Amino acid sequence: MLNILFDVPGSPVAQLKTSQEAKEALDSKKGVLWVDVRGRTDESDAVLREVFGFHELAIEDVYSEHHRPKVEDYDEYLYLIVMCLGERWSLEDVETVEVDLFLGLNFVVTHHSTGAPEIEELRKAIVDGTSDVMDKGAAFLAHGILDKIVDRLRPLGEGYMNTIDSIED
Repeated sequence: MLNILFDVPGSPVAQLKTSQEAKEALDSKKGVLWVDVRGRTDESDAVLREVFGFHELAIEDVYSEHHRPKVEDYDEYLYLIVMCLGERWSLEDVETVEVDLFLGLNFVVTHHSTGAPEIEELRKAIVDGTSDVMDKGAAFLAHGILDKIVDRLRPLGEGYMNTIDSIED
């Protein structure tokens, strides 16, 4: 499944439907393109390979789960692997979801195999017009995504600290 947003300054955020539209938006270099990929399809393969031309090793990492978080520099873009909380979690049972993120000069591509609530929340806010994070550039969009991931981890850390404090007392 692909969710494609394109933001040109001074215009409303456009929701694109096809990889061809994404390619045209990317080539225009007029705004910020965000492609969010959930799972794997022939279309998602085409987007990663043909629209963005990502390195084969990075694409292999995207579709292989259970990596450690990392950052790799491919000259034209950065590739990050981060972990976010799954849709359901508790202090006793923490489920994480791997999120792959590519950051280029005028684009962000995210990939996750299952739901990533932080990404969906930010995408919805952008579409609804309650977030202008894409207006500020691709790096700011990537920061916004990572910030949502960290914010959602905070209650987990606080819960563990409270548990440790109660054990110490």
